[in-house]
Amino acid sequence: DEAETMLGLSVFSVVPTVRGGTTAGKELIMVEKARSPGAEAFRTLRTSLSMLGGAEKHRVFLFTSALPGEGKTFCSINYAASLALMGHKTLLIDGDLRKPSVEKALLGRENGHPGLSEYLAGEQKLGQVAQATKLEKLSVVCGGKVAGSPAEMLGKDGLGGIIEDALGHYDRVVLDSAPITAVSDTLLMLKNVQTVCLVVRAARTSGRYIQRCAQLLQSAGAPLEGVILNRMPRRRGPGYGAYYDYQPHGSYGKKEVYGAK
Repeated sequence: DEAETMLGLSVFSVVPTVRGGTTAGKELIMVEKARSPGAEAFRTLRTSLSMLGGAEKHRVFLFTSALPGEGKTFCSINYAASLALMGHKTLLIDGDLRKPSVEKALLGRENGHPGLSEYLAGEQKLGQVAQATKLEKLSVVCGGKVAGSPAEMLGKDGLGGIIEDALGHYDRVVLDSAPITAVSDTLLMLKNVQTVCLVVRAARTSGRYIQRCAQLLQSAGAPLEGVILNRMPRRRGPGYGAYYDYQPHGSYGKKEVYGAK
């Protein structure tokens, strides 16, 4: 209720804190922990987004967050998996070119396979960068080699090309993107997507950062539809608060907490 009042946006789903390690297989809780409350939260998210209406206008989804460590990659991976399990042929694209993490989280490896960077550079076609996953109807385009200038690559609108190609072969496209307040890359991607979901770490991230992020997205014309509250504590206890002040990260680096990618 507080999140909806503060932002004027719907909360699509609340994902509870999921116990476990950071190993890649456990990132895909839709498969590894299919009966868990976490997996059920992504089914709720799938249902909530399907009720937006006009399926043709809601085929391309972008997941972002205000800060690193909110869980946007975790949420994008499991939402994409939920679509695939529902029978939708789905393509997950790692659009976080500065710190791509989908390949390791979803496939369990970093094998140097060409990805979005190579596509944007004109070196590869969609069929060459898309990889199969353990789910029959889920494919992934990883980040590829770390780009020297991601903003410039995205600014050339090459992303529009891969999405157009993807929509000719897939029912749904899900993009994982960089945190809004960390870099400007995500703002350059907005014109190519139909639905934006803002991932927020529940009971931790400061409300002012979330509001600032929402304002940036809306000012850029983003189709911001709602919020996902991630890593909701299972119990309320002494010292529990709805929002805590959160210092901005000095650098955009790796997180070692499960569900925080």
